[in-house]
Amino acid sequence: LPRRFLRDNYHIDCDDATYRRVQGTSVAFMMAYGLGIPLTFRVAGRLLRRFGGERLEADTFAFLMSGYRFPYRYWETLILVRKLLMIAVTTFIHELRVQLYLLLWLLGGLVALQ
Repeated sequence: LPRRFLRDNYHIDCDDATYRRVQGTSVAFMMAYGLGIPLTFRVAGRLLRRFGGERLEADTFAFLMSGYRFPYRYWETLILVRKLLMIAVTTFIHELRVQLYLLLWLLGGLVALQ
């Protein structure tokens, strides 16, 4: 079974227990950050709209919503999730062929949704 090493520093063994623990922590934080921001954006927008109206919601999140028509104002959240999925595939899938196929299917599916 071949051993894996970090490309930038061959002294770091990627099969070591310490590396695996840090990798697990990285996955947890990446998912919390990558999903937390879009979900918080949706929840906060919903609360602002409920208690202050659509105008307050649009003014508060103008930096994210200004380029979209009102029914599609949360499209940026889907773009953030798409970026998260692409980063996750390129970071945690190590076999290049599988990584390529996953990215192609992912992008194809997300473009079809768009």
